[in-house]
Amino acid sequence: MLRDSVPVEIPPIVLSAFEQELQKAERALSEEQFEEAWSLLSRAHVLGQAWNGPHARVHVAMIRYGLRRRKLGLTIRQVLILLSNPLATALVRRMVGASGQNVNPLRRGPVPSDLAQILREGVAAVR
Repeated sequence: MLRDSVPVEIPPIVLSAFEQELQKAERALSEEQFEEAWSLLSRAHVLGQAWNGPHARVHVAMIRYGLRRRKLGLTIRQVLILLSNPLATALVRRMVGASGQNVNPLRRGPVPSDLAQILREGVAAVR
């Protein structure tokens, strides 16, 4: 995905898309559309992972998802990830694009083309 380091602040284009994905995920979770909710949370993760605030917010949402689904392992994993958020974010600053929780955090995962475009445009707009 992106090989250059990303800006310190999340670009407005990326933030807007992140917020939309997170809102859709929360709506899907409230409607018990669990597969859709997780898919949307994963998309929000791709968009927000390089910035501490959004990265933490998506993991808090993933904790709520785990609690709602009564998935103890997933919930504990998300809590641990949230606690290590600043370090995790620092490690991925040059590797935007981890696609979910079942990937090596030091490798780029597949990124949906629409999200890749948003990230490219957002980073380019603030340079």
